[in-house]
Amino acid sequence: MQAPGRLSHNQQEVFAVAALGFALRHQPAFMDHFVRTIFRFAIPTTKRFDIRCQDGHKADLAIVWPGKRVLVVEAKIHAELDPKQNPTYKEFHTQPKGYGFQINRDYPNERERYYVVLAKTVSAFSQRNLPGQHPEFLGFRRWGELGGMADEPSLVSDLFDTLGQLGISELQLRSFRNMKLEKTATSAARMFKLLDALADELEIDRRKDLWDIADSTEGAHFGVNIGSGRRFAKLSRHVGSSSEPIGWFGYESPKNGKPRRSFWIYPKDKRGRERAEKYAKEVHNLSVNDSGSEDLAFCVAPKDCMNGDDITWFRTVLLKLAD
Repeated sequence: MQAPGRLSHNQQEVFAVAALGFALRHQPAFMDHFVRTIFRFAIPTTKRFDIRCQDGHKADLAIVWPGKRVLVVEAKIHAELDPKQNPTYKEFHTQPKGYGFQINRDYPNERERYYVVLAKTVSAFSQRNLPGQHPEFLGFRRWGELGGMADEPSLVSDLFDTLGQLGISELQLRSFRNMKLEKTATSAARMFKLLDALADELEIDRRKDLWDIADSTEGAHFGVNIGSGRRFAKLSRHVGSSSEPIGWFGYESPKNGKPRRSFWIYPKDKRGRERAEKYAKEVHNLSVNDSGSEDLAFCVAPKDCMNGDDITWFRTVLLKLAD
């Protein structure tokens, strides 16, 4: 089982690109739809082309017609776009790390070189007015633009459903067809208000990704990411994590288990796991449970109010671990 929030932004993008590349290889109609929608032109008449995923450090996905054309896609879901990846920045063309420089270096025989950024949203990206150079930048595109394919094959439907689960809002709605959720509105609103109020009380940084919500084949979870520092500076030091988040609290409904309240801690490494577990158990008298996690993450729970109401349960753990 994957703990909430543990699939990093980079891992999400690697997974999405791998699924996209697989669909492009095996569904010619989707290949044509993708090139027309994202690159805005028809595919060359020649049939021979290569699809390369995670091709070195210069492209998440490249579609190559050897000796003729290369289409390069830089894929983003939640992660930021670095200046070296942004074709409107001079760093894009600067050697040795600029993606534009690397594409020109590694595809010298492909006279036509095109580049797009495929993202969840594009309005947040910083954009400058750098004069166009090779590879030619065709624009920022949204994952959601891929929807609406006529006679959608089942493999493509699975791809779109997966992208929705990874957070592409325009594709998330597909999973809600035929649902009637009005009877759960009160519970959903109360969960949100309770967790949001606790985040405010504990001064959890809202500039970072606060909410982590998912509904997939592994189950569902709805909760709050805990960033490092602030009220959790001591826990951050024990966890040893320089990345985000260091923990998560909220509600889970695993596929093979009962719904539960959870508080997860995300150590950086084995040493961090030892320190954080000792800190939770010996200093704050919390119970520790792996809950079947596939990595170093573990759950903590209060020993003295296991059957208490939600606000008491969450507040007990949060106040014990907060500075």
